Amino acid sequence: MDRIARGLNNIFVYIYDIIVVSGIDYDEIAREQLKDESTKAIRADPSIGLRLVEVPQGDLTLLCAESTGKRRPFVPVACLHRVYEVVHGLAHPSVKATKKFVTDKFV
Repeated sequence: MDRIARGLNNIFVYIYDIIVVSGIDYDEIAREQLKDESTKAIRADPSIGLRLVEVPQGDLTLLCAESTGKRRPFVPVACLHRVYEVVHGLAHPSVKATKKFVTDKFV
């Protein structure tokens, strides 16, 4: 693992076995999940293979996938750009490294 990757891993905090990244509004993600059509479709069709579990998030419930053994928040389309910006802005890694961190920590 390179120096940037080690630094980014130190920024992540675990709450309820969810990787929490400073600067990301998890309440906003939970609210957007309620409106997001892809979230509704995934929950309605078990054949998709993505099992979403509910995790308390303040007064809301955050939907997370557990397919990798870690709970990763399901990011609705409306929040994707913000999540990418925050993760990239932590240490300004390359595009490839940023994509890897986002896919490792989020669905």
